[in-house]
Amino acid sequence: MKKLLVFVPVFFLGFLGTAHAEFSYNLKQQGYQAKVAQGGSPWDPDGTYFDPVPVEEISNSYLTFSGNAAMVFDYDYLSPSSCCSLSMGNQGSFTVQFDQPVKSVGLDIIPVHPGYASAFEDLYDNATVSAVYRNNEGDIVGQSSITASWLGSFEYGDWRWNNAYNGHESAFGVTNINGFSEVTFSVDGGDAGFLFKGMPYYGPLNVGSNNLFFTYLDPNHLPPIPEPQTYAMMMAGLGMLGFTAKRRKASMSKIA
Repeated sequence: MKKLLVFVPVFFLGFLGTAHAEFSYNLKQQGYQAKVAQGGSPWDPDGTYFDPVPVEEISNSYLTFSGNAAMVFDYDYLSPSSCCSLSMGNQGSFTVQFDQPVKSVGLDIIPVHPGYASAFEDLYDNATVSAVYRNNEGDIVGQSSITASWLGSFEYGDWRWNNAYNGHESAFGVTNINGFSEVTFSVDGGDAGFLFKGMPYYGPLNVGSNNLFFTYLDPNHLPPIPEPQTYAMMMAGLGMLGFTAKRRKASMSKIA
């Protein structure tokens, strides 16, 4: 029983520690839910299905999106895990307003599939992504930008942006500007180069994202709706508590 009593506070201290963690907002999942909420389907002419979905429609109680970005289907029409990307197009931008000041924010960057993407092979040009950070009063408190190359094969889906942010591969962001409440991401996709069945092709590259990462300035502040991984950790801990108690009880019964 003593071991159990020791484990309880250790588990809950670990659970509370998630308040200090970086949060990840799954744009693909939210885009899929926004599309499902509209009803209909891509194959139902009488439905209310629309594609793309404006970025404003994926806002919630702690993140507010605005701008000309949109959720678009890029892989599978049916799977929420591969449904959508937040596309900024070739020259687009969008703004995120947070419910509390944050100290870091990042965005993963991907090339959004053009039509008949499987016909394309290597993607070998650059794209520039920029960000402007503002405080509660709307004053600019920082700016950053980066141009990176694409690596891998477009055809086989192993391409990635040659940049990293806070441990996230193929992402862009900032971790050293404290107390901003708003960030505007913008992209200049440039004229990308492809190999189309061995033949060179040049054209605009649409750039998008799947995940938004952020950390609150107040380490004890949590989003109103806990992230799925937080629930998973709590349930796993409670299950472990129950399993430990059951084994302890069984051991005591054998001794008696």
